[in-house]
Amino acid sequence: MLRVAFGAELSGLFEKRTPGEGRRPIVLLHGFAAWSRVLLPLEHFLTRELSRQVIRLRLGAGLESLDSAARRAAAFMSRIASVHPGERIDVVAHSMGGLVASCLLKTIDRGERLGTVITLGTPHRGTPFALAGARLLGRLGPSLAQMAPGSRFLEELERRPVPNGSALYSLAGLADLVVPAPCARLPHRARHHNRSLPAADHWDLVYGAAAQRDVAKLLSRCREIP
Repeated sequence: MLRVAFGAELSGLFEKRTPGEGRRPIVLLHGFAAWSRVLLPLEHFLTRELSRQVIRLRLGAGLESLDSAARRAAAFMSRIASVHPGERIDVVAHSMGGLVASCLLKTIDRGERLGTVITLGTPHRGTPFALAGARLLGRLGPSLAQMAPGSRFLEELERRPVPNGSALYSLAGLADLVVPAPCARLPHRARHHNRSLPAADHWDLVYGAAAQRDVAKLLSRCREIP
């Protein structure tokens, strides 16, 4: 992971890119205990393939509540919207970042600015790892308790609809041991979409060529969502 991220950072120093400043922007959200630079390879790939501006948002260590992180992300989206008036914003989020993006889409934005939200290895139904972490950290890590299977946060988020004009995708890795594929599946609801990649683990969903191509394809064909 570090090797690929460092390679992407280094290539960015020499690669001259001209993202489409006036086109629909893409925001990337990282996962728990990660940092935005791990998403550099995905940023570079989407910039090249789609000629759109790709922006990484820093969520920090991820120990705060997911509600609080979603409110901070909403403020960030407002600033992006001021630079791209009239354009929808698409979001690609890894792991915990996908829950932040889902909360933002369903409870705060409600179709005002966000278009397509693609989550990668996100525990929409919780993950046992979060339950173990919540028991260890207690109140120091409220986000972990929210990511535990059966949490009130996940149940309420599942009940909320995806607004008209938006879509929520879950891309799961069938070899993911951090967030097993069944834990990443969205319920069968309007504008919920599930996809899976064989042999992809938790980090292949960010660094793997198959996952990157799938994300680019979804963003290309979902520019206008009915």
